Amino acid sequence: MTTETPTIKDAIRLFHQGSLALSQVERNGIRIDVPYLDKAIKDTEQTIVNLEKELETDEVYKKWRKEYGDKTNLGSDQQLAHVIYNVLGHPCVAYTAKNKPSTSEESLRDVDLLFVRKLFEARHLKKTVSTFLKG
Repeated sequence: MTTETPTIKDAIRLFHQGSLALSQVERNGIRIDVPYLDKAIKDTEQTIVNLEKELETDEVYKKWRKEYGDKTNLGSDQQLAHVIYNVLGHPCVAYTAKNKPSTSEESLRDVDLLFVRKLFEARHLKKTVSTFLKG
């Protein structure tokens, strides 16, 4: 069995064919099932609403609300860090480049709270809707 080493000419041909194929895709577009997409967006947004309602009934949220009142923001990493580390007393295992307590999923992996898992699920779904479904 012999194998030939590709030449520069082969690489150029491959690159050219790939460019032509990409230009055809860009010209023709991609078919989208719009009713299905609209339903997926609606269903995902409803799941987010339901998750946020569940979060608001959790004891952690009640403590968060007690700390921040009307300024409570489930999207605020700064507020989340304060509640998890200062109010609830969980140890901070990681810091950001600016030496602030980290609220990344990885750094909060050991915080065994259903609230935190649901919060990250809601955040992922929001990102999915805004970036992939509506984008």
